[in-house]
Amino acid sequence: MPLTRDQISKINTCVTQVLTNNLSDGKFIDSIVKKIIKNVADIKKELQNSIILLEKENKDWRERSDALKQYSRRNNIRIFGVSEEAGEKVESRRLNGQAAR
Repeated sequence: MPLTRDQISKINTCVTQVLTNNLSDGKFIDSIVKKIIKNVADIKKELQNSIILLEKENKDWRERSDALKQYSRRNNIRIFGVSEEAGEKVESRRLNGQAAR
């Protein structure tokens, strides 16, 4: 059932009075500000914790990446002045009478 103009007017008047009374009361505004400050502080704390976790995770991934890069470089040593042969197994090649390890 739709509202009449008189009912809408009464509702508007009532809402206006409630808002006017509450907004003119300093305690009401202070309580709202305190709640907002608390919420912002909570969000800030959560974000700081997330940043700490992400920085740690980033460090771990960088260390893993570096370890993988070092591992892949292990067999990439180039020695100039030593001839290469086709199909040669470098691991068994002798240098100065010593077997390569």
